[in-house]
Amino acid sequence: MKLVRLAAITLVALTLLAACAPAATPVPTPAPPTKAPVVAPTAVPPAPPAAAKPTEAATAPVGKAAPISVSNNATYGKIVTDADGMTLYMYPADTREPSTSNCYDQCAQRWPPLLASADGKFEIKSSELDAKMFGTTTRKDGAKQVTFNGWPLYYWFNDKKPGDTLGQGVGDIWWVMTPTGSIITAPANPTVTLNLGAGRDGDQSGTVTLQARGDKTVITMNLKAAAAGIQQPAHIHEGVCPAPGAVKYPLSNVVDGKATTTLDVKLDDLLSGAFSINVHQSAQDLTKYVACGNVPDGAVLTIDKGRDGDQNGNAVLVAQGAKTEVYLFVKPNPGIAQPAHIHEGACPVPGAVKYPLTNAVEGKSKTVIDAAFADLLKGKFAINVHLSAQDLGKYVSCGNVTAPIPQTGMTTSTGPAITAANTDGTPISAPAAPASAPTKSPSEGGGYK
Repeated sequence: MKLVRLAAITLVALTLLAACAPAATPVPTPAPPTKAPVVAPTAVPPAPPAAAKPTEAATAPVGKAAPISVSNNATYGKIVTDADGMTLYMYPADTREPSTSNCYDQCAQRWPPLLASADGKFEIKSSELDAKMFGTTTRKDGAKQVTFNGWPLYYWFNDKKPGDTLGQGVGDIWWVMTPTGSIITAPANPTVTLNLGAGRDGDQSGTVTLQARGDKTVITMNLKAAAAGIQQPAHIHEGVCPAPGAVKYPLSNVVDGKATTTLDVKLDDLLSGAFSINVHQSAQDLTKYVACGNVPDGAVLTIDKGRDGDQNGNAVLVAQGAKTEVYLFVKPNPGIAQPAHIHEGACPVPGAVKYPLTNAVEGKSKTVIDAAFADLLKGKFAINVHLSAQDLGKYVSCGNVTAPIPQTGMTTSTGPAITAANTDGTPISAPAAPASAPTKSPSEGGGYK
């Protein structure tokens, strides 16, 4: 009985104590942790970040090392080569002082430099070469390139065997050198560029280049392109635009705006003022003309050596209304700007300057003078080229404006014909075959109506 009473008292006491105690702060139940999403692996791991473009210094040097020597070439005499007889060339676009190469990328692929060892050493295997005339220049890729008389030396990638000189005159700017350090150059082929305007039935205007090659003329057209692959007949017609006459000389078809043709006609004969160049819409639309341009009156003159040097070549005079375009093409003096003039009087001792001309650079210049072509032929004038601006008293080229044109065509230098190309050696495209040409005059339905 006492035990029951004691239990009851204890229960009452606990109940009162719980009622007087402060309420407990509830503890929130933590949320279950969020599971990271599971990403299924891809079949191919992601590519690493793109590597930085390698610098030229990180690429393998272009060119090769070889001992240097002299070879007796069948065409040019003694020239600088490597010890195997492979021809070495200089490039006037480089800098001579200080020696610096400007031939990289595609140029260096076509013209591999002659290299020295990493410490600048190279071997000379000919007693005809003066070691003091050699040196090196550091290329952008860190390679050491051999120089001769200040000019960096190169191979030509199309020379395949000892004695080849296929790089000579490429682009009118690559030349072989003699053991004394002189440069063997040749005058560029006389070249005239004309504009073709829109034709009666369309506008495929552009340019046409006439280049003398001895008794032949290479005609290169660069026009707005028609639909891809369309063969467009082209011709040299008698008469002038806008109503030319009968076809005189068929040309290669124009395809994608371009065509090249070699005619068995001298440039001087084409520059008579009696012809025009026409391009037709297509072989099916020969009566539709989309480009037309007149071949102006002009003359190709012979430039002989001067009193103080031999930079022979040609000049071309082209009539332009009351003005005349004067083109010079003489043997280059690499790296030198050479003053030129039309003088009163005649060679070999012309008189006062009558018309200043643009300086000849690498043997070429073009000037428009305020004199009619016919008046120049009537007067007694001579064209002179001077050695340099510092040596105006020295004449290296002279040609009379009134001199007759030799029957053999233009003056050429000793050596094989030079293939036309860009300065890095890119060849000109081969001509396409001409389509059948209309030969009727306008009155017969073959020209403009």
